[in-house]
Amino acid sequence: MSWIKRLFGKKKTTKQCDIPVVMHWVVCKEELPKKEGNYLINWDGLVLEAEFYKEDKIWISEEGLLYENVTHWMYLPKPPCA
Repeated sequence: MSWIKRLFGKKKTTKQCDIPVVMHWVVCKEELPKKEGNYLINWDGLVLEAEFYKEDKIWISEEGLLYENVTHWMYLPKPPCA
């Protein structure tokens, strides 16, 4: 599975400037992210950061935990300007 290689292999980062600014929650049943990467998720009433793997349609934490039944997702905010 591609997410195993990415999780334990070399980390690929996405430039924040390449991510559109969408600061609202998206319902997972209606739409999933178009790109793999890190997002904010709502899981079991908690807001967490997780990585989305498009091929398998799964959410995984930095520690390798699988998040099931994620209800909403949102792009990470852009970092502050220097």
